[in-house]
Amino acid sequence: MNICDAIEQFLLDAFSEDGVVLISRNNLAQHFDCAPSQINYVLTTRFTADRGYLTASRRGGGGYIEIRKIDVSKDGYLNEILCREIGEEISCRRAQSILETLAERNVVTRRESALLNLAMSDSSLSSPIVIKDRLRAQILKNIILELIQERQD
Repeated sequence: MNICDAIEQFLLDAFSEDGVVLISRNNLAQHFDCAPSQINYVLTTRFTADRGYLTASRRGGGGYIEIRKIDVSKDGYLNEILCREIGEEISCRRAQSILETLAERNVVTRRESALLNLAMSDSSLSSPIVIKDRLRAQILKNIILELIQERQD
């Protein structure tokens, strides 16, 4: 197991029942005998909103970082993806990551995720890259808006 996997697993095991972990970046770096930038790397690549996590720095008291697992059974998770993760454009890889997480969290089925990935793939969107990324963002936003609407019905 590499250091990033070990740090990720340590953090996953540290979550409380309410889905929150509070860590000191420096203490965690000392624990794993690595640079604090390695902790930052794990946080920014493995604990992202598209994977169902929110991270926030807490200044003072030692500079703690809070990682919160978002409850996908509530619209807040979908709203978070809609507002913060998609933007005006989104790459095919980023869209796939979001759909994979939605499938892992049973917001969509694996089959739905696979079909949506195909529909939003570069080969399905026959346009220049900049337009593809804009089209993909609009498609994904519309899908998430529909999921939110279904939950409210």
